Amino acid sequence: MYRPYLQRLIDQFIAEAEIDELSRAREEHAALTGWFEDDEEWFDERMTHFHDWYILDRTGDDGLTPAERYLKDNDEALSPEEKVYFEGLTLTHSSAFAVENWNTERILMEDLIGGGKWAVCRDMPMEGFAQQDIISCRLVPAGDMIYMGRSIIAHPRQAHESIREILDLSRSRKELEWSLADKLLKMRLKFDRYPNMRLKHVYRDPRLPVL
Repeated sequence: MYRPYLQRLIDQFIAEAEIDELSRAREEHAALTGWFEDDEEWFDERMTHFHDWYILDRTGDDGLTPAERYLKDNDEALSPEEKVYFEGLTLTHSSAFAVENWNTERILMEDLIGGGKWAVCRDMPMEGFAQQDIISCRLVPAGDMIYMGRSIIAHPRQAHESIREILDLSRSRKELEWSLADKLLKMRLKFDRYPNMRLKHVYRDPRLPVL
């Protein structure tokens, strides 16, 4: 399981980071996925996403993510098993996925942005999930296995049609970009924060009419 190795990176790089550096990183992350406050009920969920983004996606002045930097600096000291997991943490993949089906060992998911199907190791309970549920998450390879990341954010079922319309429009205009994964997370945060707002005003592409 990759999680102890990811936690090792979080413990090292978050602890070593200057307060100003973390503040800048929080602002960058907020620009992508929305700002969240310490007292909001989804704080832990979003902070987990921030930590993973900081370690696995955000590059420093050297052009490397903390995960890439750790692997480069410690490559010769790592055991073969450690190297497999730390290399996997430099090759993660974030997107929006439709959960197609699952069994006791695997979860089959469709990548709604990048296309293709992923068979992911089932290491989490599936109670509450249904076929075609749309989730935002990260996939983490480790050897011949693929795991789901720690941050799994489900989108409301009543928004599924709108999400697919947004993706279809971007695809038809050849504008389907990875940034849509972040935009969907920002929409979910807005949905959580303003529960009385009509969903069609939250999950929408400004190029689509509001009916």
